[in-house]
Amino acid sequence: MLSRQTIVQAAAAAVICAASAIAQASPASNSTDPSPSKTNMATWQAQMCSDHYARRVGELAYLETKLALTDVQRPLFASWKDTVLSHAKSHEGSCMAAHIDFAHPPSILDREAHMRDMLQQRLSEMDAQRPAMTALYQSLAPDQKQLFDGMGHARPDHGPGGEGHGWHHHGAPDDHDQG
Repeated sequence: MLSRQTIVQAAAAAVICAASAIAQASPASNSTDPSPSKTNMATWQAQMCSDHYARRVGELAYLETKLALTDVQRPLFASWKDTVLSHAKSHEGSCMAAHIDFAHPPSILDREAHMRDMLQQRLSEMDAQRPAMTALYQSLAPDQKQLFDGMGHARPDHGPGGEGHGWHHHGAPDDHDQG
C-alpha cells in the first residue's frame, strides 16, 4: 500500500506537470493592453461577414432537407433560395467593405443613420424575396407549411433568408443576431 507521503508527492508532481502544460499551450502576451489589435479586429470582422453567408447556406440546406420537397416544389424552393442567397452574398460583400473604427465608436446619430440604411436595405430584400417565397409556400402541403412556419416564423426577416435572427424555436440553429 502506498504511503500518504508518496500519494502527496505524486499529486504535487501531477499539478506541476499540468500547470506547465497549460502555460506552454497558452499564447504569450507581450502587451499589457487587453484590447485586441486592429489586425485581430479586422480578421474578426472578415470572419463574421463570411460566417453570415455560410450560415444562410446551411440554414437553407437544413430547411430543404426537413421539407422533403417534391419534384414540383424543388424549382420553387431553388428560386426562393437563389434570391435569399443572392442577398446574403450581397450582405457579405457590403459587410466586408465596411470600415469599422473600433478605436472611435460612432455617435448615436451615426448608429441611427446606419440602422435606417440597414432597415431600408432589408425591406428592399424582403420585397424582392416575397414573390418566390409566396410561390413556394403556396405549393407546400399543410404539414410542410407548418414546418416552414415553425422555422423561426419562416419569414425572410426571421428565418432562413433573414438578417440575423436565426431559428429560435424547435431546436434549430440560432445565429445570435449577427446581421
